[in-house]
Amino acid sequence: MTTDNCGRPDGALDEILSDFLDEAALLLDRLNEDLLVLDECVRTCEEGESTRYEAALMNSMFRSAHSIKGLSAMLGLMNINRLTHSVENVFDAARNAQFNLDRSTVQVLFEAVDKLAAMVALLRCEGHDDLDARGVIEALQSALQAAGCDRPVTTQADAEAALDAIHTQDPPLTPEPTSSSSETPARDYFAGIDDEAGAPAKYLAIFIDETEMALDAFTEILVSTDRSATIETLASLLITVHRIKGSAASVGLQRPAKLTHLMEDILQELGDAHVPLQGDMVDVMLRCADALRLYLAGLKQGAPRSESFSSLATELLLAHGAAFPAPKPNVKPLSTGGDDPLPLLQAYAERFAHAGSVIVGYVRFVPGLALAGLKAQLIYQKLLHVGELLESSPAIDNADEIDTLEVACFAVATEQPADALKGKVNVAGVSEVQLFAATTLLAGDTRPAAAAARPTAASLPGKEPAAQHRMVNGVAEPAAGKSRNQGEAKPNETLRVDIERLDQLMNLAGQLVISKARFAQIGEGLKETLFGKQTPQLLANVAAQSKKLLEQTEAASAKGKSTPELEAIRSQARRMAANLEAIQRELSRATHTRNRVNELFEAVHQLDRVAAGIQKSIMDTRMVPIGPLFGRFKRVIRDITRLNSKDINLVVRGEKTELDKRMIDELGDPLIHMVRNSADHGIESPEARRKAGKSPQGTLTLDAFHRGNNIIIQVCDDGKGLDQARILAKAIEKNLVLPAEAERMTPQQAYQLIWEPGFSTAEKITEISGRGMGMDIVRSKIEELNGTVEVDSIPGQGTTFTIKLPLTLAILPSLMADIDGDVFALPVESIVEIVNVPA
Repeated sequence: MTTDNCGRPDGALDEILSDFLDEAALLLDRLNEDLLVLDECVRTCEEGESTRYEAALMNSMFRSAHSIKGLSAMLGLMNINRLTHSVENVFDAARNAQFNLDRSTVQVLFEAVDKLAAMVALLRCEGHDDLDARGVIEALQSALQAAGCDRPVTTQADAEAALDAIHTQDPPLTPEPTSSSSETPARDYFAGIDDEAGAPAKYLAIFIDETEMALDAFTEILVSTDRSATIETLASLLITVHRIKGSAASVGLQRPAKLTHLMEDILQELGDAHVPLQGDMVDVMLRCADALRLYLAGLKQGAPRSESFSSLATELLLAHGAAFPAPKPNVKPLSTGGDDPLPLLQAYAERFAHAGSVIVGYVRFVPGLALAGLKAQLIYQKLLHVGELLESSPAIDNADEIDTLEVACFAVATEQPADALKGKVNVAGVSEVQLFAATTLLAGDTRPAAAAARPTAASLPGKEPAAQHRMVNGVAEPAAGKSRNQGEAKPNETLRVDIERLDQLMNLAGQLVISKARFAQIGEGLKETLFGKQTPQLLANVAAQSKKLLEQTEAASAKGKSTPELEAIRSQARRMAANLEAIQRELSRATHTRNRVNELFEAVHQLDRVAAGIQKSIMDTRMVPIGPLFGRFKRVIRDITRLNSKDINLVVRGEKTELDKRMIDELGDPLIHMVRNSADHGIESPEARRKAGKSPQGTLTLDAFHRGNNIIIQVCDDGKGLDQARILAKAIEKNLVLPAEAERMTPQQAYQLIWEPGFSTAEKITEISGRGMGMDIVRSKIEELNGTVEVDSIPGQGTTFTIKLPLTLAILPSLMADIDGDVFALPVESIVEIVNVPA
């Protein structure tokens, strides 16, 4: 598996870059809308009076900036990242009443958003974000410095803690000690966290769509990880869950954001410690994905369900504790010596000065922080993963029993720099962190170790910093100026369209096709009413003959052979010639009409091509690969194998075959019934397969392919096949057939009984099957999609379910037939043969 220069799998950046461009554009639009509201608020404020902002408005702007910042950091877009960092700081300070926004600052914020929009446009067109924004950044930082609230956010974790502080503190990565009393409820980590009301429907629709795809990818990676756990997969999981968290927070859905935040923290620690995912952790992560799917399903109906989030948080913390068993250090706590922790730290330094590289320090908690002792224990456990904890106060063994705590002190023997330790201990709820090298503290130098660190190349005058990387959520971030290769191809532009609009377009395309057919029918009718091509020639012949007759009668009259009869003939011939001349003039005009009809047919032919092109384009727009639908069943097979102790290999073919999205949505339930039926009923246990001379591992195949204008989907297993005798016995028992009818049934006819409502041959009811429902639902769902489903089985070798579906539900080619004066439309797909039957 290859990786890019940031440690991510190849293609990970390009996979989410298009999504980033779309999401950034939406977030910038929202920022502009919110800034207009903020500008009006500032304008209406009286001169010199502190501006009051709505918390929801400031939180919305903070989250928008934070989401762009987080995704840009993961993609290595450092120019966008630095600018959004400054914008985020302004909103954070303003919402915490540390900074008073005025008109000039709001104007700079507008300029910052415009600059961000220009960067995103440059990234879309040229593949990089190299646009100078130093002036805007300096203006924002100067405003914050003047107010005394400028603070650098050096890591993504710091920003995450600030975002999460909107509602509550993070849960510790160790579960709360629970009382043995059954009357004491478990701690609710989501107490006080509520989703914000009033999120725009268009943003919720985008969030649902993106999160469903992200959960599909997340589940597929987890299922693959369950069989072959590798460190590399953690980066992909981390990117996916970070996207879900950022999207949820950006639309104000705090509860799913909180759950995914905790999932992200655990994945981060696993990656940092190079600990692969184990079975229990994978199970909990999958349950979290299921809970998020259930939440999305409720969100579509306007009633999201998140009651299980708190229990899942507890399960995550327990699995985390099992993955990181903390060694118990042998430490003897000292007295803190009052509010000043420095004397205790100096005592630590004297005791462990000979122990090599030792860092001593303390953390000060936010006043009134609940369960601060548990936070201290969390910090100690983090320090155990970077070195040896030599001393701590309070002690690690009983820290979790302390409810009120102001300061926690410690001494750590480690080879890592103080900056690395600071990132470990600076968690939510900590207001101050101070770290000192033991040797310098003994020498009387009370400067923090981070401040006394040796200068880097970047800080020396005249030196260009080398290509550096810093960690953002466990992924290395490239140095500025090398964020993306300018030679890279531009990402594909995407546009999200409401499927209802596509449905409307498809209906209009259908009407266009019908109108085209109507024009062709009218043209054929006009052809039938017009004269043939020989008619003008015949008329010309008659005119010539009448003219000749007239000349002959006039010649006879000139020779004195005139008689009354001859004069009458000559008079009739003269009138006939005049009438024929008038008819020829009218016929000449009718010939032009015939030419116009031919032109009409040419236009109808062109309309036919255009209508067919529009129809095909709209159908192609609605078509999506069936692969993501098939991918969901990896999880189903995994659960069944773990529950039934079976060994089943799922083979997926034809995942690139495309089908109408409406049909994809409707196929989920029928396919899951068939897959469960094959895995639970069809494939035997490993022992039974060995006795039958088969491989212990069963194979279940999902296949999709085109056949004519149809899509064929097959679910095949190599199990024991259908038992005809057993099916007939159950059918007779349920009065579905009479014994006499059962005796005359062929195996193929007997197999069709499984589609009857309430039919089941399961010997016992399990979580998977045996409740007498399922296959009848499959048939009814398939028939609703204008499709058919068949079953074929060979005893001892396996069973195959075959679903036949039209390409689309919207337009069906039909054959028009006139029967006894009535016109019937017969679907072309239903026609086997056309024959000419004589009367």
